[in-house]
Amino acid sequence: MREYDNITIEEIIEKELITTYFQPLISFKRKQILGFEALSRGVNPGDKSLINPQILIREAEKYGLILDLDRLFRKKALENFALYYRKNPNSVLSINLESNAIQEGLGSGNLLKAVEKQKIAPSSIIIEILESEVDDITVLKKFVNEYRELGFMIALDDFGAGFSNWDRIVSLRPDLIKLDRSIIDGIENDFYKQEVARSITRLAHNTGSMVIAEGIETEEESLKVLELNADMLQGYLFGMPSEMTSLNTGFISETINTISSRYIISRNDRHLKEENEIRHFKQIIDRVTNALVKGELYLPEETLKSMIKNDRTIECAYILNDSGVQTSETVINTRIKNSRSKIFQPDDPGSDQSNKDYFYSLLNGHDKYITDPYISTATGSLCITISKKYIDPEGRSRILCVDIKK
Repeated sequence: MREYDNITIEEIIEKELITTYFQPLISFKRKQILGFEALSRGVNPGDKSLINPQILIREAEKYGLILDLDRLFRKKALENFALYYRKNPNSVLSINLESNAIQEGLGSGNLLKAVEKQKIAPSSIIIEILESEVDDITVLKKFVNEYRELGFMIALDDFGAGFSNWDRIVSLRPDLIKLDRSIIDGIENDFYKQEVARSITRLAHNTGSMVIAEGIETEEESLKVLELNADMLQGYLFGMPSEMTSLNTGFISETINTISSRYIISRNDRHLKEENEIRHFKQIIDRVTNALVKGELYLPEETLKSMIKNDRTIECAYILNDSGVQTSETVINTRIKNSRSKIFQPDDPGSDQSNKDYFYSLLNGHDKYITDPYISTATGSLCITISKKYIDPEGRSRILCVDIKK
């Protein structure tokens, strides 16, 4: 069943029955709207109701008109943005290109002509590419290189959704990467989503790209992605997409200020929590090493057992010599459940730990060291390791390692 009546896709294209809604791109570092993503909608000539663009795209693909429709989307977006741009020449516009349009329209120069007609600088235009839909990487690279040479910015859209090709960050070198909504949804309570977002953001920044977190709907989501170093935010939190004349800049500014204030508070709270955690970790390691220094000469494992059995945060503890070889058993807290798999087993005495960060750092002059979170090979749980040098009762240099459940 069609969702629009008495008009064909050919007539929609011929009569240009397309309007553009705009969703702001927000920079919290600058506390301002940097620009907008253009979102095209069809217009039913009868009652002026909007037609979902995906319906139009399906119809256009069916009749071989996708390139014509895509060009019309861009034409109307540029026309509707032009007036705002003339008053705000530093703003940017992000436009989506259908994969079929990229392959069919390569080399035509149509986009450049449309941009020049509206007297908009190519450097103010972001071309969003859904890279997963373009099968021919050679065509995609040629398109990206051609338009980057002309001054356009390139963005990979919906990154992290489905089967995103991470290698295309390297091959295409996008200016921006948009984190997909599937990663953003509930990210404030999901450690794994946070780590995926953190990894993508780190890779993006290390390869010269900026990150846009799209689909932001709550303040909590915005605070978390800001903590994870996203450069820009986009989503319903700042208002529903609207025509440029209906844009509520007052509401957007108020929302930016509210979140900025909350972010400052949460950042300070986070730093205070981290400082308290580090202080607590150091107290743990100091307490256990003091017991080892004063303990029985040949019974370090018994000392470890007695020191960790009442501490729910400690998963296990073990001792290395100054060559990084484990000299004690790995003492597991009796409160810890069995590991989830046989591949997660405690190391035995004689195991070489000299390649581990917590040994290498102490070897190079540090008194204590705290690792980043990682999966423990002893228990299969997410943990951090705290390590500290000490001298045992026989005068030998030793390193205590304590795994703390994260």
